[in-house]
Amino acid sequence: MGIFVDRSGLGRATLLQVRVVGGTTPTMSGTISHNIPSTIAAGESVGQLSITGAMDPDGGSVTYGLTLPAGVTASKTTGLTNGELFSITAAANATVNPTANVIITVTASGGGTTQVVRRLAVTAARPTVDEVSWTTPGSY
Repeated sequence: MGIFVDRSGLGRATLLQVRVVGGTTPTMSGTISHNIPSTIAAGESVGQLSITGAMDPDGGSVTYGLTLPAGVTASKTTGLTNGELFSITAAANATVNPTANVIITVTASGGGTTQVVRRLAVTAARPTVDEVSWTTPGSY
């Protein structure tokens, strides 16, 4: 509510009630579910990942974004929709970080956002068959 008077000050004061419609920041509801692994090894790629479950109570659409640990990339990091598939890859020289996280940002079409933080530890590269010694002790 407010009292408004014209610039000259000669007009009559008028009491107005103003209601702002639209542009409100919606809150997110629903349970966000995903199949992002809790660990990824340096040099590893994981595909067929998705995020679902967030809803905008105002009836708008939602999208997801990813903030990944250093050395980890995704096939898509913004504008992901419910159930859209993506993959993540850790660089061969990714820094080992057992406490690293992925941040999932949910954005409503009306502009509201919320974030969910989940563990995505970066581990040392797993040895391949070529890197394992097959020599029997005492046979060299």
